[in-house]
Amino acid sequence: MKTSKNVRLVGGLVLAGMMAACGGGSSSTQSGGTTSTTEGSEARRAPTAEEARLREVCVRTMEHERTCSAQFVEGLVSLRARLDHPAGFHDRDVADHAGLVAEANTEWQRDSTDERIGATCTHFSELPAEQTAHFETIEAECQPMTDCGQFVACDLRFVEERFTHRAAEGEAAPAPAQ
Repeated sequence: MKTSKNVRLVGGLVLAGMMAACGGGSSSTQSGGTTSTTEGSEARRAPTAEEARLREVCVRTMEHERTCSAQFVEGLVSLRARLDHPAGFHDRDVADHAGLVAEANTEWQRDSTDERIGATCTHFSELPAEQTAHFETIEAECQPMTDCGQFVACDLRFVEERFTHRAAEGEAAPAPAQ
């Protein structure tokens, strides 16, 4: 069945791209993102002022990506094909680019809800500063752009940098959230 094959082939494409843009992939936090309650369940600690600011920058960026969904998803699929990330993606793209874009759009509809954006950006805001510094540039350069083509080109520069940086360090792309 073509659709389920594409699901396996895309495998978290959009969320992995978003997490790369947001610096995700590492599970360490700046100051221990959770605390234990007496019942043994985890409760979130209050975010620091910097974490709250970073979360808002991330939310605004992802909302802008959502506004520009068609260009963002197409650009992300094309970027991953050009970088062959993950390995073999280029060949899958050549064989069925339209199918990959369609499946990525389906994933994006799920991953770009307010709830998912909030969870992704909360995780992002708790990452070490070296993984979030690029958002200063995204905020200053990309977010003011109202033309979706220009915004997506700017935004995907940072996705590409993250993918390239991770590949140089031997890291895989971030795993999609379930």
